Amino acid sequence: AAGLERCGQCLANEDYGAALEAADEVLRLEPKHREAHALQQQATEGLENQQRFEELLVLARDYSKSQNHAECLKAADEALAFKPQHAELRKLRDKSFQAVERQRAIEAGLARTRQALSEERFQEAQTAAQEVLKMESQYLEAKELARTASELWERQQRVEQLVAEAQRKLEQRDYSAGLGAAEEGLSLKSTHTVLLELRQTLKQAVERQETLARWIEKAQNQLNVRDYAGTIETCDQCLELEADH
Repeated sequence: AAGLERCGQCLANEDYGAALEAADEVLRLEPKHREAHALQQQATEGLENQQRFEELLVLARDYSKSQNHAECLKAADEALAFKPQHAELRKLRDKSFQAVERQRAIEAGLARTRQALSEERFQEAQTAAQEVLKMESQYLEAKELARTASELWERQQRVEQLVAEAQRKLEQRDYSAGLGAAEEGLSLKSTHTVLLELRQTLKQAVERQETLARWIEKAQNQLNVRDYAGTIETCDQCLELEADH
């Protein structure tokens, strides 16, 4: 009875090694003692759990020092299953949880930035990258993505300006200037559909304008030498090429 009582006290005090020794002493005297077997099993499980807890505590501390927050969180959660109120582990767990959540938020922000860039939503990409930099101001990839988004946004704005300029010059029949604007825009974005169409239209207009200039010069020369029939024929060609000239 004394051995069983001592075993029970040791279990209550979480001194599982001593509890196991006390249970073993009882079983040496009475090998089939049912209560002693039960206490022995309880002490064995308690000792294993205690050893595992100590291992996890050491792991959590080491992972925290090396800033391996995900593994620290994992170790702390497992250890807290044994001792939910352990102050140091709760602190380690909270710290690692916050770090893991911040890293997840950073990775999500980077993913949004990359996605927006791939879809040419450059303002959204800038915003997403800046959100990451608010969380981690020295994050190199976020800085690079923010810079890229800014440059591409400026380029996009310039391209749209050149589209508007090329269209305006086409309406004003300033074809050479319009073609220059279209070419500059395509040097910034070679696949821009509107600019490709504008370049083709303006190029044809420039060629037509150059042809008209040559024919008008020819007609003037014909008129100077009083080749009236030739002058009329050349003028007809001009009007056929551009009726409202």
